[in-house]
Amino acid sequence: MYARPLLVSFLYANCKADLSYLAICSRQLAMLPLTMLIVYGINMHLLFFSDRLVTGGLLPLYPVMDKTWTYKHKLNLVRALSLSITEHSILYRMAVISYLSGIVVKYFICFDLLYKDYNFDQKFSLSTSSGSGLNLTATGVKINEDFIGDIRTQHKSSRTTIDVTVDSDSKVSTTVTVDEALTGLKTSFAFKVPDHKSGKLDLQYAHNRFSLNSTIGLTSAPLVELAATVGTSELSIGAEVGFDSTSAAVTKYNSGIGYNKSDFSASLLLADKGETLKASYVHLFNPTNGATVAAEVTHKLKTRENYFTVGSSHALDPSTLLKMRFSNSGKVGLLCQHEWRPKSLVTLSAEYDLKVVSAPSRIGMAISLKP
Repeated sequence: MYARPLLVSFLYANCKADLSYLAICSRQLAMLPLTMLIVYGINMHLLFFSDRLVTGGLLPLYPVMDKTWTYKHKLNLVRALSLSITEHSILYRMAVISYLSGIVVKYFICFDLLYKDYNFDQKFSLSTSSGSGLNLTATGVKINEDFIGDIRTQHKSSRTTIDVTVDSDSKVSTTVTVDEALTGLKTSFAFKVPDHKSGKLDLQYAHNRFSLNSTIGLTSAPLVELAATVGTSELSIGAEVGFDSTSAAVTKYNSGIGYNKSDFSASLLLADKGETLKASYVHLFNPTNGATVAAEVTHKLKTRENYFTVGSSHALDPSTLLKMRFSNSGKVGLLCQHEWRPKSLVTLSAEYDLKVVSAPSRIGMAISLKP
């Protein structure tokens, strides 16, 4: 049974997802024969299950890219996932390789299943769009007695996208993106007001078997980040490095390797300048209802500390998603997400500490509306 993908944005505060590529891909995705499809993001996640879109869901689903899909079609789909990531940025670049090879990697799925959408505050998001290519999203979050939020506008014109976000601290973030200046190349320029040192230029190039990425700060003494990935549809290897031109010091270096099959994925990441080793595994047991389990193990090489988190995801019905997780700290988390009307979602999260029985449970709610 094939799904009919629908595209909708669910943005949180400081979301940096490039929605322009979702618009580019919408017609292509609508023609794609697929059993299930997931489009990943750290700040925005789009999940297709049956005839319903679950925003922020975490079921590892797989697109079936047939021979009619050109390289550019696949590249546009990859860029629809091109979300800003910090610690897991090397895994995104590894994911690009496997997408262009026609296989969905699930590097992010484990992190997504275990951590994404577990919210213990109060969040509200309202999104709307117009036929002229203008998208508007308002997001608000209440944390204890404090309220923070932002308003984001995005306008797409030909190959250029302008994204402007104004937050509750009166800071204005602007990103200008130009797609396909050269084949396979995406260029973006970002800056924040009033921070005059925040400007940066980002270049992303994706080919069938490798990807390159560079980020350069637009200051007199810029920070420079470089990343590269090579691989096939099953095996990918990548590394990234950051360099401070002022102190001539290496600010970060990470490397990773991943192996992927149709029903499972495993990855190993060396991060924090070689001080942290992370291993993750995700397994799809039932493609029909998306029953999935995931585990992540972290080892600190200097202190020899170990951490682990295990979790599961299961679709109760076409409108309800249930997730659970447990960590070595003794905390148990539960999440339930329900589409109470088309394109509108309510998510409830709860967490209980088994080691501190007297401590109250943490409960949060998030509501997403799109008329």
